[in-house]
Amino acid sequence: MAPNTGDIRFQTNSSYGYTELTTSSTGFTTGVWYYMEVTLDSSGTATGRLYDSSMGLVNSISHSFGSWDGGTLAIRSFSGFTYDYITLE
Repeated sequence: MAPNTGDIRFQTNSSYGYTELTTSSTGFTTGVWYYMEVTLDSSGTATGRLYDSSMGLVNSISHSFGSWDGGTLAIRSFSGFTYDYITLE
């Protein structure tokens, strides 16, 4: 979720650099809570979904990573970021 650029995205982050993999334009409303989820299927395709505070789907994005090495989760923020919880299942 990248409110500063108005999109949701998958990217790789290596050695403090980054490579954009997939992006999708998304409108964000200041003061609205959003729910994000990312699922990974057995073929290595990740799907990210963004919901608004009423759980209406705002946008989704997918990227095929092929073989998945487990990777990590990164949250970037500019001008503040607040979250309730992160769950890995």
